[in-house]
Order: sequence, then structure tokens, then C-alpha cells
Amino acid sequence: YMQNNSKKSLVRMYVMDNLFYNRNITCYLLIQETRKEFCITLEEHAFGSDIVLCLFLSFGSICTDDNHFILNDVMTNSTIVLRKNDSDLIVDKGFLFMKERLIFHVDVNSAFLSWEAVYQLKNGASTDIRTIPAIIGGDTSLRKGVVLAKSLPAKHFGIHTGEPVTDALTKCPSLKSFRPNFPLYREYSNAFITILKKYAPVVEQVSIDEAYLDMSGLHYFYSTPLEAAAKIQTEIRDTLGFTVNIGISSNKLLAKMASDFEKPDKIHTLFPQEIAEKMWHLPVRTLFFTGRAAAQKLNQLGIYTIGDLAGSDPNFLQAHLNSQGITLW
Repeated sequence: YMQNNSKKSLVRMYVMDNLFYNRNITCYLLIQETRKEFCITLEEHAFGSDIVLCLFLSFGSICTDDNHFILNDVMTNSTIVLRKNDSDLIVDKGFLFMKERLIFHVDVNSAFLSWEAVYQLKNGASTDIRTIPAIIGGDTSLRKGVVLAKSLPAKHFGIHTGEPVTDALTKCPSLKSFRPNFPLYREYSNAFITILKKYAPVVEQVSIDEAYLDMSGLHYFYSTPLEAAAKIQTEIRDTLGFTVNIGISSNKLLAKMASDFEKPDKIHTLFPQEIAEKMWHLPVRTLFFTGRAAAQKLNQLGIYTIGDLAGSDPNFLQAHLNSQGITLW
């Protein structure tokens, strides 16, 4: 509850992770099931440090007893009291932290091609190019350019992103190719990020078609992480006309890996306790940061799956791949 001028209100409060280390952070109060928003300011001594959902911030002090966290805000002469048995928080060195983070990685499926498809359909096209062998990559009549995005039917012909358009045409002579339209992509990207910001106060966009959401503490607003992800996915599909994959985990790396599982329009979890079940059998090439050359080298060493890599001797890996071997392990 919050005590202010001798009044008490039952609240639930959290602060989203300050991914970009801004001095102003958005906070939320849930007062009698109504969400209230306000802003607090990062203290100088906390600026730039790796704080996860820190509730100290503008408060003058944090005290604890056996059952409560007590936060004193000297600026507003208020005290916030959190019951420990209802909280996902711990105190460490004067700061209040979430015990565990919840991160979503949201990735648009075949973004450039999907956005071109939506644009064409809005302008009277009778065929959805996502349902036929199609790529974004240049003018097929000039036989120039590289494949920037591909449809699922194009993938079935063995066409992959980054290969020359001429090679793609050899694999599928009926392939439809369209020139990139970057102003259009920026428009759809902005609309995509705008929707994401409705669901999480902290959205870290890492490319034109993907972003991380810090959803820590949002179990106060959704029954499960999957429910929250489904709401995001549905709104993007219904409002903007394209699909996304969402990966859910306790850190960015695993969330990114999860979103790369089966596509399109899927939601996957990959929490630490699920790694062995969901990752060990995958080809080592699918591991984040594992390039084609590194994967070939690992295969030559008899390492074919992520599980093989995890079970390898790190000194052996370092001897053959230098520091990258330790990074991958």
C-alpha cells in the first residue's frame, strides 16, 4: 500500500528495466485494478549501472522488516510498503530488484516480403505473394541483386536469403521478384513498434523488423506470458496484416533463439530449464553467433548438434576456434 497524508491505498508497483539508461523511467501503479502511470528519476549513483527493475531510484531509502519492503520517497513525503510474500522482489545493496526477468523477442516473418504483400493487397492485388514463390531482391528482367526476403513457397525451392537473384531464378524459373521499397518498410516498421509500446514501457528495437520487450512484472496484467504474447501477435496480425514470431525467455539470447524456432506466426518459450529438451537436438549452425564457417569447422571436429557443443571440452574448442570456441560453448 502507499501511505500519503495519512491515506492508504492498496497498490502493486513495478518499474520496467532501464535498457537505454535514460534518467526518466516509467512506473505503474495498479490501484484497485486501475493502472496508473507516473515517472521517476534515476539517481546519479545508479546511472549507467545494470539495474533490473530497480524500485529504489527516486526514493530516499529502503528499509525492510520480516514481512515488508518499505520505500521512503522524500520528494513527495510518501512511503510505499510492499509485502514480501506477495512480491517478486529482492533487496541487494540498497536496491530493489526483480528476482527474474521476462523478455519477449518479436520478429516479423519475412518482413520485406510481408510488407510488400500487405501493400499490394491494399491496392487491389488479387494474389498474396506470400502464398507463391516470391522474393524481394530486384528486377528479374535485369537478373541483378540478391535475395533480401523470401516467401515460404520460395524456401521450399531451396532459395535462401543473401543468394544472387540469378541463382534463385535457376532454382525456380517461375519465381516472382520485387524491388525493395525502403520508405514502405520504414512505415510498417514504425507501426509495428507503436503496437509493441502499448504492451511494454521498455521496447528495444534492434533492427527494422525485430525488437525486445521487457515484460518483467507484467504477470500483474496477464494470466500467463503466452496470453500476453498472443494478444500482441493478434493485434499486429489484425491491425497491420502481417505475422510475427515471439520468443519468450528470461534473457535476450534465449528469447532470440526461441523466436527462430518454427515459423511463421508462432509463439515459443525457451527458459533455462527447457534448453536441453528444445535445443540439444538442433544443428549447431542454428546457435546464435554460429556462422557458416564456424559450423563447418565444428562439423569437421565431430560436433553436429548444440548438445554436442555443450558437452565438448571448452579447452578443445578454444584450441580449434580460439576465443570464439569459448563464446559458443
